[in-house]
Amino acid sequence: MKTTGEVFELFAIEFYKRPVLYAALCFIAGIAAASKNLLHPFAALAFLCAALLGFILMRKAFPLFLIAFFFFSAIPYYSWMTGYPAGHIKDYAACFGWNRAEVTGRIVADPDIVRSTGTANILLEIESFKVKGLPETRTFGTVKLALKEKIEYGDLNYGDRIRVSARFHVPGAPKNPGEFNYKRYLARKGIFLTGIIEPAAGDTLEKLGEGKKNLFVFWTINIKHRLLLSLLKTTRGEAAFMIQGVLLGEDSGLSAERKQQFRDTGTFHILAVSGFNVALVVAAFFFVLRFLKYKKKISAGVSIIFVIVFCFVTGCSPSVVRASLICVFALLGVLLERDADIINLLALSALLMLFAAPDTLFDIGFQLSYVSTLGLILLAARVEEYLSFLPRLIAGAAAVTISAQLFVAPVSALYFNSFSLVTLPANLCIAPFVWFSTVAGLIQAVLGLVFIPAGILIGYVNSWAVLFMFKVVEFFSSFSFALFRVAAPGFFFLLVYYSAVLTLVYFKKLYCEKPALLAVLSGLMALVIWLNIFTAGPEPEITILALRNSRGVFASCGPEASVLYIEGRADAYEVERKILPLLHSKGVNKLGALVYSADFEPFVAEFRPKTALKLEASGEKTVGFPCRGGGVIYAGGKAPLSGSFFGENFFADKEKLVFGRKRTMVFYKETKKSGAITIILNKDGWSIKDNTGQ
Repeated sequence: MKTTGEVFELFAIEFYKRPVLYAALCFIAGIAAASKNLLHPFAALAFLCAALLGFILMRKAFPLFLIAFFFFSAIPYYSWMTGYPAGHIKDYAACFGWNRAEVTGRIVADPDIVRSTGTANILLEIESFKVKGLPETRTFGTVKLALKEKIEYGDLNYGDRIRVSARFHVPGAPKNPGEFNYKRYLARKGIFLTGIIEPAAGDTLEKLGEGKKNLFVFWTINIKHRLLLSLLKTTRGEAAFMIQGVLLGEDSGLSAERKQQFRDTGTFHILAVSGFNVALVVAAFFFVLRFLKYKKKISAGVSIIFVIVFCFVTGCSPSVVRASLICVFALLGVLLERDADIINLLALSALLMLFAAPDTLFDIGFQLSYVSTLGLILLAARVEEYLSFLPRLIAGAAAVTISAQLFVAPVSALYFNSFSLVTLPANLCIAPFVWFSTVAGLIQAVLGLVFIPAGILIGYVNSWAVLFMFKVVEFFSSFSFALFRVAAPGFFFLLVYYSAVLTLVYFKKLYCEKPALLAVLSGLMALVIWLNIFTAGPEPEITILALRNSRGVFASCGPEASVLYIEGRADAYEVERKILPLLHSKGVNKLGALVYSADFEPFVAEFRPKTALKLEASGEKTVGFPCRGGGVIYAGGKAPLSGSFFGENFFADKEKLVFGRKRTMVFYKETKKSGAITIILNKDGWSIKDNTGQ
């Protein structure tokens, strides 16, 4: 049996192989702890001082000190970076309340023009505001504006000072379980106030001239506009918007239906510039320089400059920044004639991004980007070995897709309550054309700036590649099973899932070299299977939704026994953003029964109910769904929705839900104001969870 000293020496050996990896993991853990307020910043500083004192007294404990340093320093650093001084717009946001106000400020990012809806999103660094009844107030901070008017590139530019007269408000918190928390999303970007500019309603936007701006950022935005316009000139129709998305991440011209097809097939990532696109473009640029007989080091140096410019041109999204940093580090390795460890590079890029903006950790794009890249690093080579019976080109492409999707699927389920069952064949079919379209799109955009006929010729060929991609996603998204809905997995499940994936892929190596680790991982898998089989299922619950123009009640005791009663004029927004997310958060892919009014007819198919009962005729038929413990949920009959859990009855009518022996009533009009109410019943009685429970 090894002594403590021997164990520490083994740990130190592993630590020095990839020190940046351990530093990044500890920094991430510190940010996560700080976001949950698990440790006060002053307490973290005290622990940091203790770690420093311990290092001074025990010189050999450098790895432990470094781990403690990055963990405990992340906590006060996160609090400092996410705090806001007095006078910030956050302090005044409550003064607006949908009232008309006059705001003056400077545009701090390239306006996001949404061509499919004829609108634009503007980020404004506010300088002052004036609300009725209050004097003009100086302030600072970022405000998000939605301009309900069609504009073109160059109409409003980064750095412009503008004065806006419109209605402003604080983003609202979600009122239903599973609903996207837009308020928290904006808060993590430092935005606490939003406004809507509707010229048709009398709102105004006045340009006051140019303000302070970063010339390099302004220059890269100008390059982006030129490339986007060049693509529009050299390709027509939706193909142009698709190429803009693949090359520059601008997918706003694509229709909502087309975007949904990409989401359903697990290929939406190609519409946002990812690490793959960056690597492809940089590799093509480096190859051209080498083809022109430039020396390897000169090519690497020029390529570094190109990577930085391309990163800013595409908008510095997390995936692009991550890939750009890795490319820069790899090219620096070429300049310095040093071999680079890809996992260390990945960790270093994450550490730098989180140091610049700690809240980036909670950005879904950041998480998906790093998880998918980690999947490629850890699994791709091993998976390709298992697929050696296939032609090498197909085996390589399949290994890349499988590796990325195995790591991304749980994250997708966590945030979107879904994952695509057709992602592998769809990505395999579409990948070669994405490669072609990315490189051809760059050539097309550049040629369109210098010689339009040549750009049109390349664009014509490229449009056929785009047409094939459209046909692929149309075909695979047409299957009813393309998108599978699941409940959000918990931390323990994620831990066991990734352990299981790594165990299966590295089984031969673990069996021969590390049988003890294999035994531990196998034990974890067995434990999670046992818990899923023998632990109790979900408790019976009833949710009264908070809807604007309709009434909705959802009762369930598991995915199979689920009934939704909906009455009134629900619109597409409420269906997509409020009702369906509630079902998906409960792991309901298909409803057991749907009881609905005539106004809801257009949306019935989206819920895929086993039984659909129109409210006007629901009294003629009753469908029951048994629950554990002898309970049952009824759809139809004397009441649209009724049932019994553990001997406690409930029913819903047009005005209220009545439940329990005391006949407790909850009226629907109450939830419209306060938010959804979830009523859970177990053997100890009823418990009520207000609003979203988040």
